[in-house]
Amino acid sequence: MDLFLGIDAGGTSTRALLTTSTGERAGYGLAGGGNPAAHGVDAALAEITTAVKQALGATDPGRVVNGVIGLAGLGALEDPAVHAAFSRAWADCGLHFPVRGVEDPLLAFVAGTPDPSGHVLLSGTGAVALRVADRRVTEVADGQGWLLGDEGSGFWLGRAAARHAIRHLTTPPTHPMPDMSGNNSARSGANEIGDCSPAGQPDAVHAPVDDAAQPAVGSAGGLDAGGHSGSVGGLGKAGARSGSVGSVGEDGGRPGSAGSARDATARSGCSPVKAGGRVRGSGVAGAEGELARLVAEAVVGPGVELSSRTADLMIIRAQAAPVTTLAPLAPLVGQAAEAGDPAAAAILESAADRLLATLARVRAPEETSPIVLAGGVLTAQGPLRERVRRLCEERWATSVAIAGDTAAAAAWLAAGAHGAHANWLASGF
Repeated sequence: MDLFLGIDAGGTSTRALLTTSTGERAGYGLAGGGNPAAHGVDAALAEITTAVKQALGATDPGRVVNGVIGLAGLGALEDPAVHAAFSRAWADCGLHFPVRGVEDPLLAFVAGTPDPSGHVLLSGTGAVALRVADRRVTEVADGQGWLLGDEGSGFWLGRAAARHAIRHLTTPPTHPMPDMSGNNSARSGANEIGDCSPAGQPDAVHAPVDDAAQPAVGSAGGLDAGGHSGSVGGLGKAGARSGSVGSVGEDGGRPGSAGSARDATARSGCSPVKAGGRVRGSGVAGAEGELARLVAEAVVGPGVELSSRTADLMIIRAQAAPVTTLAPLAPLVGQAAEAGDPAAAAILESAADRLLATLARVRAPEETSPIVLAGGVLTAQGPLRERVRRLCEERWATSVAIAGDTAAAAAWLAAGAHGAHANWLASGF
């Protein structure tokens, strides 16, 4: 019986799935990150080979007649030396078919629909929207990385959460900021997460903000199963650099101290308050302060005092840690929104709007082809996914699918994209 191999080589893990011609699982393997762009060719191939050999087990590799690998760094295969290295790795596994790679966003699209054409909106490691025609990517919007784009990505959410928490904890209880949102009733939390330049101009989440410190996002690593106890990745106690702030601030220059950052906010005349002018006092928990509490506990520790001193410590740890370590805060936004925090709800609303705007750049209003939501942010159940899904269905009156297992999608492509698509997806991880 012929077998087919599907591989998803991501930045943090590599998954290999072996299936029959009808989509039944015949073997699977799991290894570390296999993206050559992130880890180098030799290290990536070592992990890919490990996953493939696990999937093969005692199976005669001669029975595997075709395979597809999804890679974020697909362009690397165009380098003859890299392609030759992959071919040697294939031979080392006993495989004799040519290496066939596809872009990982295309694999995400295939993991959501058997249709050959449509669109995929991905928010996870970054944020990107793509048009797919005959299973080829023909147009791309965003995907420009944390410094220049990735709007609505997981890190975008995490960074907005951290900014709101710090401003919540440093708000002078007798120094309210006038409502500058332009809408006193529609978005009660929008003004709470706004920013103010030294000139006094608001930089609210709903405006085109400066996202200069917005790295890409992966999974919610560093949070415990409850989503809010313990430290977040490099922001935890072990990751803090006592008495110092990290290397580069949001404006690309050398940052000042945590205290000076807080003082600058006070000098600008900005205090995060609810729309309508009601003052948010520092350290107030409950529904309105739920996001600030969750973020403070994730970064500093459970039961931490909600105070400006805690905000200073959060600033120090955020600046000292690698830029991507704000990403694990993203799930806390949905958690706080479901608890009734208006600021969290406003962040989610803005993220959904930005993602929809990205999709609209590659999808015409009259199109009815399927839309697939992919990436860790949009495949996880929660209010953001549901809002994005509803907005897509309302705007385009079409079906919206959630991407399934990408290794299974690769195996389906390896089998010629024939047979019941659902059978392959059911055999996945």
